[in-house]
Amino acid sequence: MNNRILILLLLGFGLFNSAIGQQELGTHFMNVWQSNISNPSLMNKNRITIGLPSVYANFYNTGFSFNDIFEEIPGTDSLRLNMDNAVDNLKADNLLNFQTQIDWFSVGFRTNKFQIGGSFSWKSSFYANYPKEMLDVFWNGNGQYIDETINIAPDFQAFSYAELGVNAAFNITDNITIGGRLKYLSGIVDISNDPASREATIFTDPEYYQVTLATDYAFNSSSYPILDSTITNVNTNTQFDYFKLFGTNTGLAGDLGLTMRFADKIQVSAGVADVGFINWSSNIRNYKTEGSYTYNGIEFNPLIDNDSISFDAIGDTLVEVFDVEVNQSNVGYTTNLPTKFHLSGQYELPAKLTLGVLLYGELYREQFIPAIALSARKEFGDIFSVGGIYAYRQFSPLNLGVNAAVKLGPVQLYLASDNVIPLFAPYSGKNFNGRIGLNLLLGKIKKDEDGIIPDVMN
Repeated sequence: MNNRILILLLLGFGLFNSAIGQQELGTHFMNVWQSNISNPSLMNKNRITIGLPSVYANFYNTGFSFNDIFEEIPGTDSLRLNMDNAVDNLKADNLLNFQTQIDWFSVGFRTNKFQIGGSFSWKSSFYANYPKEMLDVFWNGNGQYIDETINIAPDFQAFSYAELGVNAAFNITDNITIGGRLKYLSGIVDISNDPASREATIFTDPEYYQVTLATDYAFNSSSYPILDSTITNVNTNTQFDYFKLFGTNTGLAGDLGLTMRFADKIQVSAGVADVGFINWSSNIRNYKTEGSYTYNGIEFNPLIDNDSISFDAIGDTLVEVFDVEVNQSNVGYTTNLPTKFHLSGQYELPAKLTLGVLLYGELYREQFIPAIALSARKEFGDIFSVGGIYAYRQFSPLNLGVNAAVKLGPVQLYLASDNVIPLFAPYSGKNFNGRIGLNLLLGKIKKDEDGIIPDVMN
């Protein structure tokens, strides 16, 4: 029974975590050390830059918002569930993501022609993709799917890893710079389904209302603390040590970038980030359910009654329907990182005003998620800069962001967000991210005889 419950919880993981996500866009345009996260060929103006702890978080979804689930009861200050509206707002295929990143430390050393650096970060992501039918059948029943075969299986990956990177950039000419970053990865935890086995279909017979469940679904896990074959039993003798980050779950990744400058006012850059993988080999669990099962007299009844959720009904229905055997093994596996692509252009106007455009794409498994950003940034000497962006993301056409950096002596404080609208309307927001951090800036690269800093970054 416990194995069956474990399968159920993982199949429902995407349902209860409304979060595919995208890396930050606005930071790419900023005059800060962290802009080279997206493109390692972007060089800093200072001889020595020390990146102190920086925190980044991202939430993105194409499903429903809080306002889609709850509605006000007329004449009161109370709320009630409106799951019909929530289901109506779902796409046929829904994308979810939540990301966090802590950049603990980074450093860069710069000469007129060359830049080298290193960094250490913790990164965590939850990606999920689920069909509309997954939510619809459990809330509204299977009556509308008589004589249809529907697939309710989600696609998901939740993972965390430590990253140790070294980067270098070189000015081939005064106007062309290339850069690269090599990253050693140490996997902390992962739980993800196998993309090659992602089927859990339900067929309701139109005559006898028999429910047939056909499964070909597999997922893997590597985690601390150790989870044994039953979800209710946790080995409490095993505790995760955050300072023991480099274990047997190892991987490699790389970033590449190219930047070109034309007429001292136009800058074009292209980059690819996170081309890599992690091999998971410690505390492995592999689960697979495969087969076809027919149940007589079982029906998915609506699980909402009088604006309340019947959790007993949910549990009874799930246990009955997914009463299947699960095969378990302990074989290592490999996952690929979601790869990011950037292509941008910037034009510097008089009075230190810079306009920019960015084309972005993210490749997660077999899905390509695009975005476009327009940027305007104003610099006030070397002390303060402020910028704004408009971003179009897949299924999210309206995103307005801001970013700013201020320098007090050698200390630079910066913050950025690609969409601040949810700060003013949090209950209708589906997309928000933000970064905040500190840098120490020591020494400046001298300008050449034409008054130009010999790099490709404004």
